[in-house]
Amino acid sequence: MEGHEDVRASGDAGPAESLEVRFESSAEVRKRKGERPVYFGPAVGLLATGVYDRYALVPGDRLAGPAVIEERESTTVVDPGADITVDGHGNLIIDLR
Repeated sequence: MEGHEDVRASGDAGPAESLEVRFESSAEVRKRKGERPVYFGPAVGLLATGVYDRYALVPGDRLAGPAVIEERESTTVVDPGADITVDGHGNLIIDLR
């Protein structure tokens, strides 16, 4: 076609640790899906625990345990007293203190 040319580009993206993932949060997506009782062993027993949508969490989000974070591939259960932070790469960083 006249006026159209193929464009090709290549280059070094650099080391993976230098890449930062950016997420956008939609107002339609709810981070907290609800709450359910979760058993945390005989010393703690059942606690009302917030359930979160993993795909709605974005870098900079912070949660406090107890929490259940659900995604298609896995579920993360976070103990009471732990802190969760989503880093710039989308990883869940859990501080157990």
